[in-house]
Amino acid sequence: MTPRARPLLALAAVSVAMIAPLRARQDADAVDPIRCWWRTSAGAVAIGETFTASLTCAVRDEATTRVTLDESKLGAAVIQLAPFEVLGGSHPGDLRSATHRFAQYHYTVRIIDRDVIGHDASFPNLQLNYNVQTRVGSDSVDGRDRVYLVPGQAVRVLSLVPADADDIRDSRAESFSTVETLRFRGRALRIVAFALAALGVLMLAPAALRLARGTGRKAPAANRVEDRAVVSDAIRVLTRIEGERAAGWTRDLAAEAASVTRVVAACALDRRPSQRPLVGEVAAMDGRLAVRHGWLRRTQVSVASAVTASDLDRALDALPLKTPAPTRQVLEDLRFALARMTVAIYGRGGELDAAALDESLRAATRAANAWHRRHWWPSRLRARSRPIVEARA
Repeated sequence: MTPRARPLLALAAVSVAMIAPLRARQDADAVDPIRCWWRTSAGAVAIGETFTASLTCAVRDEATTRVTLDESKLGAAVIQLAPFEVLGGSHPGDLRSATHRFAQYHYTVRIIDRDVIGHDASFPNLQLNYNVQTRVGSDSVDGRDRVYLVPGQAVRVLSLVPADADDIRDSRAESFSTVETLRFRGRALRIVAFALAALGVLMLAPAALRLARGTGRKAPAANRVEDRAVVSDAIRVLTRIEGERAAGWTRDLAAEAASVTRVVAACALDRRPSQRPLVGEVAAMDGRLAVRHGWLRRTQVSVASAVTASDLDRALDALPLKTPAPTRQVLEDLRFALARMTVAIYGRGGELDAAALDESLRAATRAANAWHRRHWWPSRLRARSRPIVEARA
């Protein structure tokens, strides 16, 4: 490089350093640095009626350009909106985006001037001071103080709309607080959705585990119906008998009730009743109960039990002192029902004791419903409890 070219190169570098901030400031000026607008809760008001006026300002706030707005004149205690009277106001927190900062002020105002009745009353024009700060690299350049003029908002007094309105629709009264409320509601709903999804996974996990265990069982065990399904069908038959007994008790109807009660008693004693595949139609009056269970893999079996009132007596005597009262009550109701049914059916004389059968049927139905509720499916997700009565040799 020649000695003559070195001064020219230095001059060019200085020129670029001086022009760069100027160009950045010109680019910042090309974009609207600040913009403010009014929104009112009503387009037409009466004398003395209070309404809300909201002033929103959007100022640029990014890495290269930052606008500083003087908001000292916008407080509810200092702003002047003659001929309107400012009764109060609020200033919610600012919102920010990638390029702008949004500031909002709410004012509660009214007008009590009689001279404006039937005319348009406008907010005065507001002059807001601001400056633009431009950053180029590590250098920061403050612009000169500027003034932004906010045009006033016209409000009709005792009229439908202002004279300068181009339609008859009032502007919506959305505010930053409304936006924050909607955001909070959305986050809360997402949390609830995730919680429900997690709960669904927890509910499906035991079912999947049980299904996986069931696939490895032998065929005879897979075709067996659980006691809860057996008691559910027993409740259905007892309910049907409850409706048919209104026409009078018969020996077949009484025998059917006794057979179903013995099946429920076997389940309550944790003595699984005998089951075999259902062939044709089986009636409970024959000593067996037809049970159909399942949706995809439907299982049909006939169930029978030989439990007697004496078995229930021995079971009650074997109960420990700490046995819960509901458990003891189920066994007592079943013992009472079987004993009364046996006497009514096989006792001396040819007449059936309808009152005794009615009372026995109510006790059996009550015991079956209590046992069924006790073995509802949420309790089966826990560890299997010990049997109600320990089997004796």
